[in-house]
Amino acid sequence: MHALLLALLVQEPIQLLDTAVPQARLAFDIRDPEGQPLPGRLTFRGAGGIAANLFTRVEAAPDELAVRKNVVYSLRGSGVITVPTGSFQVFATHGLEWSLAEQRFEFEAGKDYRFEAVLRQEIDSKGWISGDFHLHTLTHSGHGDSNLKERVISLVGEGVEFAVATDHNHNTSYAPEVEALKLDGKLAHITGNEVTTPIGHLNAFPLDAKRPPVRADLRDSTELFRIIRSEPNEFGVVPIIQLNHPRFVAIDWFGQTGLDPISGTSTQANWSDAFDALEIFNANGSWGYFDAETVQNQGTSVHSALVDWFHLLNRGHRHAAIGNSDSHTVHYEFAGFPRNFLQLGVDRVPDVRTPDVIQAIRAKRLFTTSGPFVEFSVDEAPLGSQISAQGGRVNVRIRVQAAGWCDVDRVKLVVNGDVISQWSVPQERRPLRFERETGLDVARDAWVLVMVEGDDPIDPLVESANDLCLPLAVTNPVWIDADGDGRFTPLSERVRADLAQPTLLPPLAARGAFEQGLVCLTAVQQAHPEAAALIAQGLRSSEREVLLCAARAAEQLGRQAPMEALEEAWPRAQKLDGFAQLTLVRAMEACGIPQWQSRLPDAIGAMLNRSHLHAREISEAFAWRWIEDWDVSEPRAVESASLGKFQPSPEDVVWKALPEEAAQKGRITLSGTPEQRETRVRCWIDSPDKREVFLALGADDDVCLWINGVEAARRTGSGRTDPPQLFVRANLNQGANRVELLVQNRKGAHGLRLGVLDTGLTIRR
Repeated sequence: MHALLLALLVQEPIQLLDTAVPQARLAFDIRDPEGQPLPGRLTFRGAGGIAANLFTRVEAAPDELAVRKNVVYSLRGSGVITVPTGSFQVFATHGLEWSLAEQRFEFEAGKDYRFEAVLRQEIDSKGWISGDFHLHTLTHSGHGDSNLKERVISLVGEGVEFAVATDHNHNTSYAPEVEALKLDGKLAHITGNEVTTPIGHLNAFPLDAKRPPVRADLRDSTELFRIIRSEPNEFGVVPIIQLNHPRFVAIDWFGQTGLDPISGTSTQANWSDAFDALEIFNANGSWGYFDAETVQNQGTSVHSALVDWFHLLNRGHRHAAIGNSDSHTVHYEFAGFPRNFLQLGVDRVPDVRTPDVIQAIRAKRLFTTSGPFVEFSVDEAPLGSQISAQGGRVNVRIRVQAAGWCDVDRVKLVVNGDVISQWSVPQERRPLRFERETGLDVARDAWVLVMVEGDDPIDPLVESANDLCLPLAVTNPVWIDADGDGRFTPLSERVRADLAQPTLLPPLAARGAFEQGLVCLTAVQQAHPEAAALIAQGLRSSEREVLLCAARAAEQLGRQAPMEALEEAWPRAQKLDGFAQLTLVRAMEACGIPQWQSRLPDAIGAMLNRSHLHAREISEAFAWRWIEDWDVSEPRAVESASLGKFQPSPEDVVWKALPEEAAQKGRITLSGTPEQRETRVRCWIDSPDKREVFLALGADDDVCLWINGVEAARRTGSGRTDPPQLFVRANLNQGANRVELLVQNRKGAHGLRLGVLDTGLTIRR
């Protein structure tokens, strides 16, 4: 290989920088231990950090390289490129199964350098194939920066073996690019589509690239799922329906179809459970794994898709849990992080058959990971199996591997959502990190899975300035028929049966947290005579899952709920998070506890800058008085680029009454040509005394709110009228209070919505 590097240096380098920039030449060669060339990624880490725009000529070698910022993907694994001068740590990688190589360089202008990288496959993945089922291109999705060839090169460079093309509302195929790049047998791929609907996003695959994409305007899940399942494809299989990032606000499938993050149920007509899989990991940060209310850096997520999945499993649903990169770019988001490993019994890409992949997803024979490789079986039965317990005891086997760069700290054994065993992993960077066989007593039917966590980011394979990119893995379950009756009884059904018995119930704390929550919720549904007592026990729990369910059950029970226990739960909720507090406040309001209104500002305040992500929940949970009686000014051209110069209206503003037809349930449509216009509105709020009130404000684009000439709130940038995104504490004087808003619109609709959470006020023009 040394001779090869010398030979490369006599070649003309691929010019990745503008010729006027001081530069050196780097000959690189990435190979496996047998000397075979290996596609891979070079990552340059210098003074500019991960955001440094080092390589500007990104189209210099489109059939060989994919280049952005500080990364260079190489399809051949070798070549000569120009590099910027300066001090750099250069890494060579080939995805999460392989080791990395690194070398420090001091690049000087006009000089030649060599980087010889030998990478080893440190994870033994025999019988498994890796796949990323959520991928985009700028070409067909219209955003991001990756074209089709760059997407294929990046996938091969990251060692992904099976890829699903899922551009937005487009049936994309990688076949022309795979053929042009001579990659047959190197990357298995199928056509898919991210169906981008008003109620969220889902992937459908496999599809026919020659057919038009399915309708994306439907709001009814049942009808949309029916259409997708009828789509023909060359494999003759029913397409997979995969819900993407189901808790990303505004495109949150679960939120838009009413799946309660506490109970795991929905009463909305557009809800359907007839999907195959859901993303519990999305993007390099594995969004969805953590609860977004308790862990920061979760993007626009709310709640936890992982916990949603647990709730669905406990209610008898069997959806496959998956994780995907959702990559739109060459440089972060990186393709293949996270990815799925499917147990297909083959190791070579040419042996991968699409029908087998589809069948493995439906059978749940896969796990999702951003680093650790997990093998898990129960009584030797693989992931997705249902087994019968022998004597109420099963044997669990867990084996965890990881490449040397990947941190592994904990292995968790989960039963019906609760962690029943947890093991610390020694900090040894050998491939086999953890291996254990252990007996598990299962007195009643249960599902079991494994989660693996590491605390150190997966750097440099995934670089992020903001997200928490940790090594995480979650398997799909094994279902255990503990009583041997030939059927699996989900936890919710068992709880219903327990509560139907006339016997004295054991203390709630004798059960797992997810079961305790189900007991509280089910006791109300079945009008159990001990419902209030069970809820009181739940409200005394320090477990977040139990407290949330008990509060939701109290809300449903209403004035028969245990009032004292509700009030006593407030300090415990304050130690948790804003959503937990909000849930308790909702229960207090429903139960008629006067203190609920004074505690709502604290609850929303605890959400800090995330309250706008809960706008729909907050606006729907409480009895807001949406103001419809406004005076309005004539719209005028926007005079400033920001709200910095905005002041309450001068005396010469001409006001007129807002037309009745412009106010629909508090949703105010402002007239006139909306683009580049601003409009003022005002009303009067008469208060019997001096008091603090809570306001909910939604507006299109920039908005400023004044009360009695004093600024109460402002927001710059795009926004929505409904649901409102600003929740504001405001002080009212005794008597008349002047409320005024200025709404500045750039394009699209022009409107606002303002609600007040107080019934003792008079509102007038």
